[in-house]
Amino acid sequence: MNLIENTDLDIWLRYVDDLTDGEVPGYTTLDVRLGWRPRDNVGFSLVGRNLLDDSHPEFLMDYIEISNSEVELSIYGKITWHL
Repeated sequence: MNLIENTDLDIWLRYVDDLTDGEVPGYTTLDVRLGWRPRDNVGFSLVGRNLLDDSHPEFLMDYIEISNSEVELSIYGKITWHL
């Protein structure tokens, strides 16, 4: 969504139901991106991922030796420059 000229706001809200027979509980997650393009070839973004929880499990594997996967809350910046 364009807020003003050269500024974008993207919001992703999603729900995932229980996985693997209830071993991974359902969760809702929110990701947000605010981007600004001062020039056609330069962009700056501030992104927040998994903003509703400190972390949530993605999957559990008990029958093979793989680490369980969790997604943590994260905030980061991004600079894009196209030549």
